[in-house]
Amino acid sequence: MAAVSSLLLALVRSGIDLTPRQMCVLLSCRDCARTVKEISEILHVDRYVVTRAVDRLVELECATREENPKDRRSILVRLTETGLKWCVEIDSINPSSKHLRTALFDY
Repeated sequence: MAAVSSLLLALVRSGIDLTPRQMCVLLSCRDCARTVKEISEILHVDRYVVTRAVDRLVELECATREENPKDRRSILVRLTETGLKWCVEIDSINPSSKHLRTALFDY
């Protein structure tokens, strides 16, 4: 838990002010656009939790919502250049951040 706290503090100092859940959603979308359902399955949380985190990421201009061409009833969450830069910043602070999602959600 101390590692998570120190990571979050380092991110705030670098100008990235995200909650642990928002960071998990951000990291979950780093490689490709995903639906809210996919993100919720990856992180083992309810969809509404993901939706709230996505709302904030969109406000911060780290992510966008796009219509899913495979299913118009769902949306795709895609990272913007800012979101991708933040993922790089998270990796530079903590290179094992790809494996940090579970710890962050339990925080």
